[in-house]
Amino acid sequence: MEEAAVVSFMQAVHLDRADVGGWSMGGWVSMKLALDHPELVDRLIVYDSAGLYFPATFGAELFVPGDAPGVTRLLKILSPHPRPMPEFVMRAVLRKIARNGWVVERSMSAMTSGKDLLDFRLHDLQQPTLVLWGAKDELIPLEVGRKIHEGIPNSSLNVVEGCGHLAPLECWEPVAQATETFLRAQPPIAGAEKSLPAPN
Repeated sequence: MEEAAVVSFMQAVHLDRADVGGWSMGGWVSMKLALDHPELVDRLIVYDSAGLYFPATFGAELFVPGDAPGVTRLLKILSPHPRPMPEFVMRAVLRKIARNGWVVERSMSAMTSGKDLLDFRLHDLQQPTLVLWGAKDELIPLEVGRKIHEGIPNSSLNVVEGCGHLAPLECWEPVAQATETFLRAQPPIAGAEKSLPAPN
């Protein structure tokens, strides 16, 4: 899986250990890195993360739309408040998807086949972990975040109200503040679910 690229990068820049975080598929990679190479990871942060099984209400085709209506459907799942996209931006998005769609398809194949899913490995994660989720995530529902939090012994869960799967982008202020608080805390914070207000 892609955590091998992270290991190679850390070796190339002579980074012995680091705080590691990832969003969506990146959260999955981050958890896998912390499990397979615990010596490299001090603290772990996952934002609206993939990596666990859940009954999806969509197919892999959602992520590789071939037309404007398909992109619009994807945006409605990613965000509770999607913004209209100018036509020239839509064309650029479709070109990029056409070039890079194979990456998404490969990742979705791993998820649907069960390959590398972490449901039965979470208890082995010993690093202090912050699980941060958008309360209105329709792509990877909050229940998945709660399962990750319940499965990782030394974790805390922060839920950002009013935000969807793009919480680190659309709700960056409470997300950044919670992340900084977690990284600066001595000792690291662990505890029950906490609700963060939606940004103004």
